[in-house]
Amino acid sequence: MQYSDIVSELASLSKNYGEKLKNELERDGLKILYCRLLSALAEEDGGTQLSLVERTGIKAPTVSIMLRQMEKLGLVLRKVDDYDLRKTHVNLTEKGREADKAAKDRIVQMQKNTFGNISEEDLKIFCSVLNTISDNLKS
Repeated sequence: MQYSDIVSELASLSKNYGEKLKNELERDGLKILYCRLLSALAEEDGGTQLSLVERTGIKAPTVSIMLRQMEKLGLVLRKVDDYDLRKTHVNLTEKGREADKAAKDRIVQMQKNTFGNISEEDLKIFCSVLNTISDNLKS
């Protein structure tokens, strides 16, 4: 097998997994980036928009737009800080908590469907090879 074939397979795997995940989440009316924010808020509810930017790596203007959309959907509530008007705190609503749980459940199910028929030994070998490739890319 040629190296270019392996790179092509990895790219195809990544694309297929991403598309499948996107489609699965959209069945629940969620976008992938919403899920990243929901998950970050589930870990630290009430944080500021800036802390969400820092924790998720999503750019500030994108976070602002997404939170506005998520607020319209009833997933989050935003409140300007009483003492520092430059800060906006974000909290999950009950609907947001339910959406986060549904997204996590869907992801776990997708992972089981994706990897469930592969032996533990093969998965360990696969992870080891991926780690070696990643290390090679860093050097």
